[in-house]
Amino acid sequence: TTNRPEEFDFLDIPLITEQMEELKRNHTPIDCTYRIHSKEDNEFKWINLRGILFEQHVDTYVINAVLYDVTAAKCAEEEMKKAQERMCLSNQLVDDSSAAIYVCDVETRELLYLNQRGAQMCGKSAEGAYGQTCYTYMKGQQEPCNPCYMCRSNGEQYTEWEYTNPSTGRHYMTRGKLIDWGGRRAFVEYQNEASRLPRIPLSYNK
Repeated sequence: TTNRPEEFDFLDIPLITEQMEELKRNHTPIDCTYRIHSKEDNEFKWINLRGILFEQHVDTYVINAVLYDVTAAKCAEEEMKKAQERMCLSNQLVDDSSAAIYVCDVETRELLYLNQRGAQMCGKSAEGAYGQTCYTYMKGQQEPCNPCYMCRSNGEQYTEWEYTNPSTGRHYMTRGKLIDWGGRRAFVEYQNEASRLPRIPLSYNK
């Protein structure tokens, strides 16, 4: 079937008009994407218009143009943009966390992620963490920790433990588990400095 112009509302008339005027003045090819509203099914669509000046007779212009329905591509682009915005917000929330959070590769011990709090606890820059091993960057060691709780995790539940960082002398409450990090087998760990946690009494007398 052939759709007639009166079946649509053109929502970006100024954009189309600007491109048409530029074509008439400078014979510049048209390449613009605009929205239309279908009155029949009450749907909004994105159309890409590409055209060149074919003939000109005094005040009459004949344009050779092709229209593409790019609705699916525009929707995918919008979803990608929203996903990136959500990711940026998520990263900001993680960086603002009071807990140190890091992710490392199980096989190589390479640090894959470290939030700002984790870098602050180590007294180092987060930018310099990537590519280093977790035990070298975070604890100043040349060999893996013994015991290494990452190796003890079964991936189904968190493992919790306490430890004192030999390079800083600070005591931490820690929990971690195995995860999939973009196809890599990795370990995520959350650390809270013990002095920052509320003390809960184990027993009390009235």
